[in-house]
Amino acid sequence: MDKWRSIPVNALYIKIIYALLALAPLSIQSKGQSYAVIGQSLSRDSSAYQYMERKKSEDRYISQSINGVPYKPERLSIAFDSCIAFDPFRVSKLHFLNGLDDSKAHLNELTFSRMNFTSLLLSEVAHVDKMFFQICSIEKANVYNVVNPLTLQFVQTNFKDFSISHSKFNMLSIQHCATDTFTCKKSMIDTVTIRDEVFANHVEFSQMTVKLIDIKDLKAYQDGGQYTLSFKASKFNEGGVIDFGEGARKITIDYCIIGGHFYLENLPGTVEFINNLDIANVIDLRNAVRGNKVCHINLRGSSLSNLQIDYDHFKLYFDSTATYSDTISVYERLLEELKTERYKPDVNYMKFDVDFKKIGYIHEGRTILGFMDNVWWYYGYRKYYIFYWTVVFLVCFFILNTIVWNNLTSTYVIGYSTKRPKFYRNRFYLKQWVRFLLDVMIYTILIFFSLKIDFNKLSLKRRGYVLIFLVEYAMGLGCLFFIVNFIFRS
Repeated sequence: MDKWRSIPVNALYIKIIYALLALAPLSIQSKGQSYAVIGQSLSRDSSAYQYMERKKSEDRYISQSINGVPYKPERLSIAFDSCIAFDPFRVSKLHFLNGLDDSKAHLNELTFSRMNFTSLLLSEVAHVDKMFFQICSIEKANVYNVVNPLTLQFVQTNFKDFSISHSKFNMLSIQHCATDTFTCKKSMIDTVTIRDEVFANHVEFSQMTVKLIDIKDLKAYQDGGQYTLSFKASKFNEGGVIDFGEGARKITIDYCIIGGHFYLENLPGTVEFINNLDIANVIDLRNAVRGNKVCHINLRGSSLSNLQIDYDHFKLYFDSTATYSDTISVYERLLEELKTERYKPDVNYMKFDVDFKKIGYIHEGRTILGFMDNVWWYYGYRKYYIFYWTVVFLVCFFILNTIVWNNLTSTYVIGYSTKRPKFYRNRFYLKQWVRFLLDVMIYTILIFFSLKIDFNKLSLKRRGYVLIFLVEYAMGLGCLFFIVNFIFRS
């Protein structure tokens, strides 16, 4: 230790550096020279300390007394700038001595700037208030077992793989960064901030407890790519804002408890909002999709009482694991919610109900009946279609009756009937055709809108024409029934 006594550095600083790097193999390289700290010894001379830059605003680490009573030293900030770390670089179990009674003290801020890490391990960091990484490159970062609340901040830092687990944070802040994969599991965080053009491939929060979340301006990690974002089995105590920005392909919110006011903006094309039963306040998604985009949303197993969506921007969809009972359960609960006062007047009920009926017809194998229900009166929502169909049937039967006129009038006689004239090009026969077509129209209308048949006038000799007559009569009765129903229910 004689060598160290000659070093012109405050002995208290040496004490701090020993404690900081006691368990962390580190290589510090600058101007072509390399210095390694292993255990509590330095392999070279004191010039290594020149590259551990302290922030100008830090408080001096001194011992003082007030009226003879020992005074604990102020907190420190230590910065590593433009250094290169051995692999792996580990920061764990940090102990700092206060210089008076060798009790543990806190480091105010530990900063790493312009450094490259192949593997960064942060664990059991109990005596640091804030760790700050700026303009760094980290191939793989693993943060776990951070027992005391820590502020962890990354700015302009690139990651390949970033994972956090079993930790506590006052704040987790990621800004102007890029990460291929980010996972955060089984941790408690007061505030999560991910914003200002953070590029990602996949971001996942699992089994988390978050007080407030603020995510904005996420973008795809690669040009032309898309990212995914998922929250699973997590709790949001005071809600927050998630703006999915550009390039989102799919988001998943699964088995989460959502407290406070929760805002979702710029939703992507696919949203899995499933198994979320505890939602404290209304989540209004009606303005969460911009432009004319359509978002396919899966609501299986979620509470819908505090969720507002609109049909113009959302379509329900179900993944391959959903059963038919899951599907009808979502539709039935959604339709019940759409009947409440907060949705009236609203066309969403009709549109979702139509989809529900289509699914029912397909599941039961009654596609033809479903087609008829659709074209006849749009599943009961467009009863005025009956007037269109009445005109269509009258025109069709008029054309048919013109063709089979002579045989049809001999099957069922109404007063007198003219014979169908022949085709001649003169004024006399033109008048005959006009009179004939008028008679056919009257005859068709009388049959179509008749309430009863005089069987004394019905001849059964030609059964084919009898069938034509009965079909026209039955179709007319059906149209009359729907017309009367429409009038009295309007």
